[in-house]
Amino acid sequence: MQLAKIQKSDEKLRRHIWEICRTECEYFSRLLVIRDVYMETMKELKEKGHLETVSTDQLFGNLTEVCDVSGKWAELLLSLFEGKSPETAGDVLGLLHIFSQFDPAVTGPYSRYSQNYARHTHLNLLSEWQADPNLVECLKWCQKRSLVRMSLDQLLIAPVRRFSDYLLLLKDVLKSCPSKYVFELKERICNVEGSVANLNKDVKNNEVYNEVAELQLSLQWPPVSEIERTGIFVPPGLEHLLEQKSCVNFLDNGDRKILYSKALSLLRDSSSRMDIFLFLFDDLLLMTKFNSKFNSKGRQRSRRFSRLGHGTHTVYKQPLPLDRVQVHDVPSSSGIDYAFTVVHHSRFLQVIGAYTLQATSETEKNMWMTTITKAQRSWQAQLDVNIGL
Repeated sequence: MQLAKIQKSDEKLRRHIWEICRTECEYFSRLLVIRDVYMETMKELKEKGHLETVSTDQLFGNLTEVCDVSGKWAELLLSLFEGKSPETAGDVLGLLHIFSQFDPAVTGPYSRYSQNYARHTHLNLLSEWQADPNLVECLKWCQKRSLVRMSLDQLLIAPVRRFSDYLLLLKDVLKSCPSKYVFELKERICNVEGSVANLNKDVKNNEVYNEVAELQLSLQWPPVSEIERTGIFVPPGLEHLLEQKSCVNFLDNGDRKILYSKALSLLRDSSSRMDIFLFLFDDLLLMTKFNSKFNSKGRQRSRRFSRLGHGTHTVYKQPLPLDRVQVHDVPSSSGIDYAFTVVHHSRFLQVIGAYTLQATSETEKNMWMTTITKAQRSWQAQLDVNIGL
């Protein structure tokens, strides 16, 4: 009876190890479909003057490198079974040895692929390029030729998710692993978990970068005289001093993040208000006027849109540094619901601006005030570190 239990447990262990090998081969075959069917076809069409709007570098990134890595990885895993007797095939020691090479051999190429995937957001790229009828026909032809019942966007995300697959598969092996190998297998699982965390961090950082870069492209800076709305006199010949060229790359800072953004109402007086879009960065507040690219007929205003909206943002006021503003609650007893006031002061503590903003609910107002206050504390702490306090 005891021998039967051992044999059954050993069989289950080998089956889990074989699943890692099988899924790697299946995954590698899909990478080859992307490379040999989609990527090579698109490159050939571009060489012939078609698909001018499509960038294969943006779409596929370092896919060839990922294919090479996966091919070698699949060979290593297959070596656990090829040419082995039933008693020695799929041994856990061999698996542990292979995954001891995981971090240096695999993570670099996958990290670069995932960063490119996040940076260019492939689903959006494909959606934008759908206007090209040649691309539509190309994708249909490639999918038919590939014999894989998956669209290109489904195939492209597979490398981003592969590390998580390794993690789940190794945990299945752990369930049937002999006790003498458990500690070492747990170490391998921890290494893979670390790689998954780093990969997710890379993707998240690039998503943050994408969002700021997208806003930079949609941002419009009017002349300073329009922003300040005061009479500004500059002698003839010096008008170039007021040009906004220095603002073109205002947000081009790899460390800057959008913490919160939403449409609000800016109260001009007790009876007049205008819609604005407020962005909270980790170091400043930016008020813009949103101009939708879509026909607004039958639609709500910008509150319907996502964090950035779908259109352009015209700067309404000069950016407000977080270490130069104070946020005050506006009580409902004032006759104004869901409002808060942002007071801007100079480095000499003089008030140089005040803006009363109205949210759509008490919850949203509290969210704004809490998030701004938290961001101020974080930014001030960073400034204190920078000046050595």
